[in-house]
Amino acid sequence: MSTDPLTFDTHVDKWRHEQSNPWQQIKRKVALSNLLRHVDNHVLRVLDAGGGNGYDSLALAQLGHQVDIVDYSKEMIADGRLVFAANGVLDKVTYHHQTIEEIPSLFPQQQFDLLLCHNVLQYVRDVPTALRAMLSPLKRGGTLSLIAVNRYSIPYHKAFLAGDLDAALQSVSVQEFNTIFDTVAKGYSAAEMEDMLQSAGCVVRGHYGVLCIMGYWGDNERKSQPDIRDKLEKLEFALTDEYPYKLLARYIQLIGQKE
Repeated sequence: MSTDPLTFDTHVDKWRHEQSNPWQQIKRKVALSNLLRHVDNHVLRVLDAGGGNGYDSLALAQLGHQVDIVDYSKEMIADGRLVFAANGVLDKVTYHHQTIEEIPSLFPQQQFDLLLCHNVLQYVRDVPTALRAMLSPLKRGGTLSLIAVNRYSIPYHKAFLAGDLDAALQSVSVQEFNTIFDTVAKGYSAAEMEDMLQSAGCVVRGHYGVLCIMGYWGDNERKSQPDIRDKLEKLEFALTDEYPYKLLARYIQLIGQKE
């Protein structure tokens, strides 16, 4: 990966605060619902690649699945252990302080039913190599959930949420954006992500948009009001798989199956 792990080590508190925001919580809820459409009800072995403190895989552990999280940030891993322990599922997770590129040597056999790659690609320099490494221990027929920032959302995000029309104009046709980790990352279109998966030996089984409205509308104070939050959540679930709305979402979620 290209981003220095210290970038994530020094932003754990900021990331924990971000996770408490309503848009993050609804994002996780919608993404999990989309994923569960494509997996069986039996207990799964889950690999959360670049999973940080396990924010996205925690819900899977709470459903009884066994999770292995690989991340190269010591502080994220330490925080994750606290989070899983606080939720009573520490026995459902194993943390590995490794890079994504080290996954094939860490797990030399195909042993996982499900792979999560959520908000990782934007920090990776060599995406094809990273994808091959992550997919290496996934069983044939196994499921992959891939989430990344939609590159076409960047002007909308700057114009509507940040209220910065100059920045919106400058971001047209630009892939890069700033993150809460105070580092520059890269967005991808759905078509680019589909090409990545197909080149890595996966068939795309599902295409969803996550935060079609909430990624651009209002502020966290308004989004936290119970009646507004409920309405936004209903909107997000209604639009996540609807064309063309899903093409305008802040995040693209693709569900792939390894051939």
